[in-house]
Amino acid sequence: LILAYFSLHMLPAQFTVGTMGTQLELKGDTSGEATRAYGAIFACAALATPALGAAIDRLGFSLMMVAVSLALAGSYAVLILPSLDAQYAAYVLYSIGRVSLWAIFFSYVGRTFGFRHYGKLAGGGLFFGACVSLLQYAALAATFGKSHVDFAPVNTAWCVLAVSSLVPALLLTRRTRRSDAAAATAAAARFNELRAADDDARVPPAASEASSAGRAATTAETSAHSHTALTVSQRT
Repeated sequence: LILAYFSLHMLPAQFTVGTMGTQLELKGDTSGEATRAYGAIFACAALATPALGAAIDRLGFSLMMVAVSLALAGSYAVLILPSLDAQYAAYVLYSIGRVSLWAIFFSYVGRTFGFRHYGKLAGGGLFFGACVSLLQYAALAATFGKSHVDFAPVNTAWCVLAVSSLVPALLLTRRTRRSDAAAATAAAARFNELRAADDDARVPPAASEASSAGRAATTAETSAHSHTALTVSQRT
């Protein structure tokens, strides 16, 4: 499911980062000012990664995955618009969504599968996503193969893919909740076992037996004294 989510986003993300300049030129960016603004915003998105990581820890994967899907879908929707001024919103949405996508993937792999085989799992996931992203060449051929270059159809397709990624995100949410509940139950059971073992360890068996024997001897001695006193009293 995480591979499906990651790959559904990686394909349009790779296509967009490679064609953003061309798309802006078609919208009237003849001076390159809008393209430079996009590059600056895209680079500055790295500064937001600590806050994004904290958001993943605080809000959880499910909510952040939904937010990333909506952010990337919004960026592709804005790219459909012909207005050049509106594209600044696309820069922000795309940059934050793309950075968050990689953060979610790597952190989810580590949290779910641990770090013993982290390199293999992360590398395998990236390889799978890279293979899927090769489909961007078909999208490029379909876009530039016409006499009139138009990115609106492909950006519409990317919107559909981004929205469809909500399906694996919601499925992962259900799975995560079940696994968290099972982990909490196991942790509670383990805690009770450790507490019971700690209580038993506080009273050594030998001391417990000696204490029991001492109490039995005291009881017997008390009974003997009581019997002697009763006998003397009867004789008197």
